[in-house]
Amino acid sequence: MKPFQVFVISNLFFFLFLADADIFRNPSKWFFQETQMQEPIQQKLTELNTTVEILTKKYNQVSVNDSKAGIIVLILFIGLIFWLFNLKKGIPFGGHTVFGIHFFSAFLIVIIFISISLSIIPEKSKYFFQIPIILYCFFYLVSAQKNLYHDNVGIGFIKVFF
Repeated sequence: MKPFQVFVISNLFFFLFLADADIFRNPSKWFFQETQMQEPIQQKLTELNTTVEILTKKYNQVSVNDSKAGIIVLILFIGLIFWLFNLKKGIPFGGHTVFGIHFFSAFLIVIIFISISLSIIPEKSKYFFQIPIILYCFFYLVSAQKNLYHDNVGIGFIKVFF
């Protein structure tokens, strides 16, 4: 499949299986419950002379739009990093951005599988979720350095580490 097709399908699956999750957004139902946010929320309510319901609605509108922009920025950032680390390869920036789309798509699919797999474990810490994802990303990117950019594993490891 082409990277854009994989991106659309992986987003579809992400929203089907993890409708409440958002990589760049803390939904209001969680955000407004966080202890450290209570004082800033109260200040904002006073400043805007509004209710929690109205502030929640505004927060959701802004955060949804910002999270969508965050995905685009992340993909471009991934492309930029790989372009900088592989300048001598002569691949245009667009090629690295397409790689960023492919990587992000694979990342979403892995999050789905890990989330579903870990849903059967009671009383788990956030590290049960974060560590497999970090390890997956690291090894995926090392593999990309080897297969896409034709670096040896050691050089790929060093580039990905940085």
